Amino acid sequence: MSLPFSLLLVLGIVGTPGAPAGVTSTTGAVADASVETDAPSEPVNVKSRLAERYQALPTTLDRDGLAEGFQGVSRSVDQCVSRQLKIDGEFAEQTLSVDVTVGPDGKVSRLLLPRPVRKTIFGACMQAHSSRWRFPPFTGRPIKASKRFIVR
Repeated sequence: MSLPFSLLLVLGIVGTPGAPAGVTSTTGAVADASVETDAPSEPVNVKSRLAERYQALPTTLDRDGLAEGFQGVSRSVDQCVSRQLKIDGEFAEQTLSVDVTVGPDGKVSRLLLPRPVRKTIFGACMQAHSSRWRFPPFTGRPIKASKRFIVR
């Protein structure tokens, strides 16, 4: 007795046409146990790969790493000043210093704004954005960085 192809497919006896050998689409059963893969023949040591990546990281952020991270901060300053102007109609500060503490994972752990803008719409907006800012990762201790912005 010959079973129709669709029934063989559902039972996992026949592979899906066009799929690699041993792959079926409906049941997930493997029809052919001799599937070739591109995986290495030796087991991969995940810990050693992570250690290699960790050793390749710098111990602190250099000028380029800081510039890369402050690009996101700069976009936030523009967006938050616009929000402040739209809602409140004015922005008192001409020059603004943004101080951040960056952890080794590249995330900002602390934001410090000048006292006059901390409890404004701008300050709340910057605080909300700070969790999205990313600097390149490094292996050392958290660092403090500051950047001055001119608001026009």
